[in-house]
Amino acid sequence: MTKYDRMHARKEQRRAEREKERKEKEEGKSKKRAVYRKDGQGNIILWGWLKVTWVAIGMIIAIIAITSFLAFALIMNDEEFRDENCKNPFCQLFVDMSDPNENIPFVPDENNYTPIPEDEKNWTPIPEAEARSDDEPVCYSPACKKKYEEESTTKTGGDSEYEQHQEIRETELDRINNLIKELKEEIVTLEEDIDKLHDEIPQMELDWKQQEKDEKSGDGKLQSMEYNLEKLKKEYRQAYDDSRTSGDIDDAKLLKDEYNAYKKLYEDALEKYAEDTEKTIELETGYEEARDELEIMMEELVDLKDNLELLKIEMWKAKQSNQFISIRLSGTCIVLIENGYPNNCPTYQELKDAFDNTDPRISGGFSPSESGNDIRRDVPPMEKHWLYYEQLPNWKIITVDPHPYLMQKGLLIDVAPMTVKSVHKPSIAQDCDDPDKAIGCEYDVQYDIVIDKYCGHASVSPDLKSIGEAIKQLMKDCHNENTKELDLSWKKLITMPIYDPYRVY
Repeated sequence: MTKYDRMHARKEQRRAEREKERKEKEEGKSKKRAVYRKDGQGNIILWGWLKVTWVAIGMIIAIIAITSFLAFALIMNDEEFRDENCKNPFCQLFVDMSDPNENIPFVPDENNYTPIPEDEKNWTPIPEAEARSDDEPVCYSPACKKKYEEESTTKTGGDSEYEQHQEIRETELDRINNLIKELKEEIVTLEEDIDKLHDEIPQMELDWKQQEKDEKSGDGKLQSMEYNLEKLKKEYRQAYDDSRTSGDIDDAKLLKDEYNAYKKLYEDALEKYAEDTEKTIELETGYEEARDELEIMMEELVDLKDNLELLKIEMWKAKQSNQFISIRLSGTCIVLIENGYPNNCPTYQELKDAFDNTDPRISGGFSPSESGNDIRRDVPPMEKHWLYYEQLPNWKIITVDPHPYLMQKGLLIDVAPMTVKSVHKPSIAQDCDDPDKAIGCEYDVQYDIVIDKYCGHASVSPDLKSIGEAIKQLMKDCHNENTKELDLSWKKLITMPIYDPYRVY
């Protein structure tokens, strides 16, 4: 094995040792140092410097037990006041020693109210008395005053159900808004860090590649020097072997001095090459760690943006009033019904009888349409009639053929003229046009009810059962009433192969 081979072997060994040290360092970061340990005699050493023997532990337990016993005895002992306990001559000034009933004579069977006459036993006695004057306060204690203040506030109106609902809604909006602002700040900071790291990584890669190139150049130079060194060594040894005179020996010595000088240059070059190798490994490690960190930060940014989108949905729901649910027919259904064409659409008359719970004196009644095939809602007699319903926020208002503002303010259900379908394509792109490669090519088809991600708009098929299910889901914000989690039980899905005699869509 040549020196060059040995040098490369040492290089690989050093690289492996550094990698091992780096892994041990990373593993050591997650390990916590033990708070205590035991020595050879069984004593406990806390935090590496506090030695606790078994005798000390026993004394501590005894002290705790005695202290607990004395404290328990003091707590459970009810001390009575006696004259002999009063060692201070003035202590009786602060103790009420009198009996309030000692001067009241005892009269057996005394009645404190006027007896009921024998002929009026069916009467019910109601004792009632008012000893206070007009200017005397009703209460003296703070608790009584607080009680009467709360009762007076309640009697004078207090917070109405509408005000309480608005307060809860505003508090929720403030909470979500604060979360959104914090999340946006985190996203901006993270994006700045990503941009900075994204700009640094190319330069780090260039530095690493340049250093690697310099290392390879030094490797070639080192091989050349090693060859020359071996050549000089052979020459001066051959000169010693062939020397016959003192002059030959002097010449051989000069060759040896030349060899030693060149050997010093070779060792310096070898040391520099080792430093270059170390620097190359360091730059490569920094580059790889930066790329890993960038990848982690990108994943974290995606998660933060997903959370921000969810918070925006919550904000939209908090702004939107789920008190009002509006049902309207699609334009196609209205045209088919008004012109008497065959259709599957329910009429406004059927929807009114099944779902509408508005007050006609507030929201307006219904009148026959122009064709007489259906009914249409009249103009509301009250301007901004929805303000009337908002005074009772727990009253869910279902409006058929609603006012345009209600469709924007509340939740909306659109009744389609035919079965509603929504096709969900596979998340992984596949070649689904070739029947030989179409294994696993399937579409999920959602039908009858399609609700948007905000749970604010639903498209339903033209049947009363689907409309009723959509109303139920919108009332509870598409969440499970028990677990408060997103409820997807209403979804009707069917999985169909894409490559078939016909396509789903």
